[in-house]
Amino acid sequence: MRSAFCHVPASEKKFELSELFIAFEDIEDPRSSINRLHPLVSVLSIAVLAVLCGADGPTSIRGWAAARQQFLERFLELPNGLPSRDVFRRVLCGLQPAAFQRCFNAWIEVMGAAIAGQTTTEDAGSEKRHLAIDGKTLKGSRSNSKALGPLHLVSVWMSAKGITLAQVPTDAKSNEITAIPQVLELIDVRGSVITIDAMGAQVGIVKAITERGGDVVVCLKGNQLHESSNKKRHGRLESRTYIQFEIPKAFLSNRNGSA
Repeated sequence: MRSAFCHVPASEKKFELSELFIAFEDIEDPRSSINRLHPLVSVLSIAVLAVLCGADGPTSIRGWAAARQQFLERFLELPNGLPSRDVFRRVLCGLQPAAFQRCFNAWIEVMGAAIAGQTTTEDAGSEKRHLAIDGKTLKGSRSNSKALGPLHLVSVWMSAKGITLAQVPTDAKSNEITAIPQVLELIDVRGSVITIDAMGAQVGIVKAITERGGDVVVCLKGNQLHESSNKKRHGRLESRTYIQFEIPKAFLSNRNGSA
């Protein structure tokens, strides 16, 4: 496959479409090997690009591809022309969601690093990226006829780039505590500052982030704050106040540049 470049005017950085093709190479093809006319990488790449441009189903994906066929033929293997809408439907319905999400997240990580002018998250140096973890209920997802409650998603949002890196569905808001570790497994937290609301103020969640090379900021509710800042020990009540501030440069220079 030949590579193509997409330009990002805001930062004048580039990322290659070939990274998208590479990301999907390891996905298992859900189709039978008999009469398989279209490479899986080509089908998935077209679907992802079309959805990013506003397509919302197999028919609109096929329409988007038809309008850009000459462009797609320059970079994708299309030995039998463009896939039909039925091919897109069968492939997308047959994929394992977790496998697709892992590959898609890998591409998003590479793309985000390319936009920021980095090769990986480790190249960020002292400038760390901000990732916000939060749970939201999808409006209009409830279905009374199918006895389905509203869909609640726990997502990781890259605030500087305005993209969702990963998301995990959960039954209810009360289950966010178990969903947060799952969504953390889908991303590389190195070189990141992760913010979570009071639902994520759990020792296990904080430990999972810091052990993998990330920093974390959690919000505390009144009862959590009271419990964590006031301790009764040896018959007396101890109160502690924590203040965060940048280390003065003069202090660093006096210590030969080491904190």
